[in-house]
Amino acid sequence: MIKSDITSRYQSGHCLVPLGSTMNGEVLTEEPIVLILDGVFDGTISMLSGGTVIISATATVTAKSIEADDILIEGAVSGEVHARKSLVLADSSKFRGQAQYGQTVSVEPKARINGALVDTSWSN
Repeated sequence: MIKSDITSRYQSGHCLVPLGSTMNGEVLTEEPIVLILDGVFDGTISMLSGGTVIISATATVTAKSIEADDILIEGAVSGEVHARKSLVLADSSKFRGQAQYGQTVSVEPKARINGALVDTSWSN
């Protein structure tokens, strides 16, 4: 999945943390929904079946764990993320931690990364 496919989901997304808001905690869902983070989030997001997480350019996230099929990072993220299918790090992203991806990764030229990108589909 490329960035334009993910960003087209903004219209159908559910804003979990609106701009100007702070949330601490855990989100667990088996529904393949689109979650959008615009504010400050500290915690865990587990999308057990499908799902997309969009971390907008205005968001600051401290992730104990974020797991979904597709993850788009435009804002600041620190912690662990696991994109079962695609991971996109946009030009505006600042990522610190470990990111796992299962099928594709897209890192735009101005993305800032301090950590590891791990391809979970690769085997020896």
